[in-house]
Amino acid sequence: MLKILAGRPRPAGRRRTLGHNVKAGYYSQYRVDMLKPDRTVLDEAFDTPQRLTEQFVRTLLGCFLFSGDDVFKKVEVLSGGEKSRLALVKLLLDPPNCC
Repeated sequence: MLKILAGRPRPAGRRRTLGHNVKAGYYSQYRVDMLKPDRTVLDEAFDTPQRLTEQFVRTLLGCFLFSGDDVFKKVEVLSGGEKSRLALVKLLLDPPNCC
């Protein structure tokens, strides 16, 4: 039920309508649902509708222990914990108002 509210996956043959200005957020237990393995950490962090500076994104990534050349690692080579941290970074860079 919560996955459907978050829009993951899209309900087949049904329509999900949220209230006015509601933006749902979802932190998946299975990080594969949220991250694209062929991208770098920095590319994944920039995958947001928000207009953000590279300095801001890299600062936030640094707060989650992605510093220096770590931001150029491919998502597919990250450990489970690193993928979890990256998923949290993505939620913070495009914050929902309904979780």
